[in-house]
Amino acid sequence: MTHRLIIHSPGTSITIDSDNIDKLNTLSDFCKKNLEAYHASENFEELTIDALNRKKTSELYSMIHQLGL
Repeated sequence: MTHRLIIHSPGTSITIDSDNIDKLNTLSDFCKKNLEAYHASENFEELTIDALNRKKTSELYSMIHQLGL
């Protein structure tokens, strides 16, 4: 079964689909802890990040790459 995580940030959205829910949960936890992401709606598949500078963007994409997503 394919699961989805959508990350909204100023000016863009990233949609990640994966069969591995553990990897998506790891990415979600990373975003909450390190990028101050939060659920703006009741949809647990969507996260919002209010501010994303160059360093945080690099951290996000590095984590996505490390997880193989």
